[in-house]
Parts: sequence; C-alpha cells; structure tokens
Amino acid sequence: MTEKVIWAVPNTGRHNACHMNSCHMVLHFHGVNIPLPRFIPLSGFGFGFMYLNDGGRILPSASGCPCRDSMSFITEQLGYEYETLAAKDIDSLWLVIKEYIDNGLPLVAGPLPLDLYRQHNPQAPATGFDSFCVISGYDEDRSTVYLSDTFGLCYMQVSRDSLEQGWEVGKRLCPVEIIPSVPFLFVVKGRKKSGYDELEVSRNVLKRACEQVEGKALSDRVSTGLVGQKRFLRDLGNRFNLEERKLPVVASVIRDFVCLIGAQSKFDIAYFLRDYASRIVEAKGRISDLAVLFEREGALFLEALGHFTLTSNIIQAGLESDCYFSRLHEIFSQVVSLEENELRILKEITK
Repeated sequence: MTEKVIWAVPNTGRHNACHMNSCHMVLHFHGVNIPLPRFIPLSGFGFGFMYLNDGGRILPSASGCPCRDSMSFITEQLGYEYETLAAKDIDSLWLVIKEYIDNGLPLVAGPLPLDLYRQHNPQAPATGFDSFCVISGYDEDRSTVYLSDTFGLCYMQVSRDSLEQGWEVGKRLCPVEIIPSVPFLFVVKGRKKSGYDELEVSRNVLKRACEQVEGKALSDRVSTGLVGQKRFLRDLGNRFNLEERKLPVVASVIRDFVCLIGAQSKFDIAYFLRDYASRIVEAKGRISDLAVLFEREGALFLEALGHFTLTSNIIQAGLESDCYFSRLHEIFSQVVSLEENELRILKEITK
C-alpha cells in the first residue's frame, strides 16, 4: 500500500493567523476543543508588533509573536509534546513527512506561496504572501501529499514537485530572525501531562504578553513590540523615504498585515480578556480595563484599514496624499499610546 492518509484531521475554521489556524487543526485532532477565537489569543498571537525594514523590504505585522514561538507556547501550555523541524532538501522532507504520517501524526507545514493553494482552491486569496497548512497524508506512487489549507479546503493533493517549487520560490514572508530556515515543519507528538488548567494558561499568556508588547530590537532590521511600533511610526512619518511609485505596494502590505490582521487579533484578545475577567476575582477590574484598551485599538486598526485603501488609490491616481499620510500617522500614534497603557496594566496584573 503506497497511500497513507489520516482522515480525522478537521478543518476548524478560517482566521488570518494561518499558522495558528493550522496548529489548531492539529491540536483539535489530538483532543483540544478550545474554540479558534479563544485559542489564538491563548497562544500569545496578536500581542505586540513586528517590524522589518532592511532598506529594500518593508514588512510590519500587528503580531509580535513569531509563528514558531506561538505554536510551541500553546502546545506546551496545553500539555503536549512537540517538535519543530527544518528539512534541508525535498528528499529529507519527504522522508520526514512519511515517517510522521505513518505514525498517525499530521504536520503543520509552511510557509508556502499562495499560488500553490490557488491551483486547487478558488477560495485562496488572489494576493498576499505565504501561508501555512496541514499535511495529513501522502501517496507514494503519485508522489503527492494531502494538504488542508486555512481557506476551507481539506485533503487536496499536491505534487511533490509543486511542494519543492513552492518552498524554492516562496516569497519568504518571515524574516530569518523569526524562522531561520524553510521548509518548516511542526508536529504535535502526543500528551506529556494529563490535562491543563485554562485559567493558569491565561495567566501565563498575560505574563508572556508583557515581553511581547514591550518588545526589543532583534537585529538592525527587525524590531518587535513598542520598539518596532515606534520605528514604524517614525518611518511612516517620512513615508519610509521611498519613491512615490513604491508607496502603493507598501500601503497594501500595511493594510493586510497591520490593519486587517490587527483588527481581528485585537478584538480576539478583548474577547479572551472579558471571558477571563468573568471567571476570576483578583484583578477583574483591571483586566476589564485592559479589554477596553484592546477594543479601542481594534477600532483604530479598522479606521486605518479604510484610510490605507484610500491612500493607495490616491497615490495610484497621482493625487496629493500628504494629508492622508498625516492622518495615518495620527492613528498609529494613538495605537502606540494605547499599547503603552496596555503594557502598564499588564505589568500591574502579572507582578
């Protein structure tokens, strides 16, 4: 028999956090039943900020929690053993995939370019960067793997050649400071302790959120948290020192990876905090205050989302855009102020 497929891996929903979406599918397969909008904040995803500007590429993100770290954190917190892998070539990758599938273990895989998903799924976005998925089977004779994407399609067959080409030509959304090498694989190997206390997990998330919101410089080109946000704010003020014709592309990236992801993530966090506050006695008021700040931040990202779309259209039409960039700078200045207040409250309730 040359085909091996794990048919019980569910596609548990759709979210902009593709890596956490994929991790949720795999952990759900292992028995975790936390709803996706709560699961993602419990991973730490959505807290903080990440900003890359290397003089050629500009990539801000409304999440300061790297893919690898957020998957590892939530898996460990929920009491499961895991392994992260980086295959050196397609032959070793193929062997690793087969070994884990043969042992009944699906894998999170990525980042892979969206073109690969669009070949099989019309629901995949027409534009964007790379995305994670779940590999849940293979067919040796056909040299294919079975993928479930985060856009709704399950068990689509993708050739080994397409997989290899995808990783070779992928746009490499994640800088090497975040994911040092691709192909990147993440596998949940099973329970290492019985059960978990979700309130304890919530407390640990908030402790970790302090570090993510505060942030630091990872290198000369990549910063996280408030350090990254303030650099982003400075560069936004001077229009990133780019020629006018390049600004529509930058505006599109900021719209998708700051405004769109940011709005969804901040409202997810507010929901998580309100639920947490309803189940505890200590610091309930301060946690509710924190939820309000994240709701305000989410609303600012929604406002900026419309402004960035408008700004991009104005630039493409060759019209004056100074006032629109000025307003965007004001919006993100308010975001930074909110994050500073969030950090202050996070430190108070976790000390």
